[in-house]
Amino acid sequence: MGVTMILALSAGFLSFLSPCVLPLYPAFLSYLTGVNPRFNKQEPRSAGWFWHTFFFLIGFSGIFLLLGYSAFALSEWLYVYQSYIRVAGGALLMIFGAVQIGLLGGRWQSSKTLLRFKSRPPGYVGSVLIGLSFAMGWTPCTGPILAGIMTSAALQPLEAVPLMLAYIFGFSIPFFVWGFFGYKLQKLQKAGKLLHELSGYFLIVVGILLLFDLTTRITAFLASFFSFYGF
Repeated sequence: MGVTMILALSAGFLSFLSPCVLPLYPAFLSYLTGVNPRFNKQEPRSAGWFWHTFFFLIGFSGIFLLLGYSAFALSEWLYVYQSYIRVAGGALLMIFGAVQIGLLGGRWQSSKTLLRFKSRPPGYVGSVLIGLSFAMGWTPCTGPILAGIMTSAALQPLEAVPLMLAYIFGFSIPFFVWGFFGYKLQKLQKAGKLLHELSGYFLIVVGILLLFDLTTRITAFLASFFSFYGF
């Protein structure tokens, strides 16, 4: 039986239960906390979380989509340089976290560039870059439905595009829910400040995991432990 649009959409949505994806949510929330409109007066409060989530998913899903089409020259380039992208993303996350908790203080704190960086990590471009970096360390577990979509992409690239997009759309829904949840938490002044600081420490930890490619080992262990490899 072939993979239908509804099946692809459902598989993408249900991937939030996958052990390869679950660890991604707290990491994503930690990043989103650092660019939350509660701490960024230059963005509309009600829209900032949505657009940062959107551009994060553009980076994450874009890489996932390109890697699915292994025949493309760009996907081959990504396979060759994915470790470099992952390391750069891990370093970037560590810098975000360090700035967020004030570790980069002292004379550097007076720098206008750093002050802008602290109040606003590199905007939506930064969200795309973080999504791209996470895609190098966290990818959906390949279950039977996703495997069928990937096979279709290899055999019939054009026909498989709607299936890939449907899967990505379903995959994105939990992230928007999670982003809205983080935004609501940030509206609580005391809880928001505490979450903002704790997320900085968590970003440093996630950055280290990405830097040394430990995320791949963690997700592989979780998938093996639960004997579940996705939909």
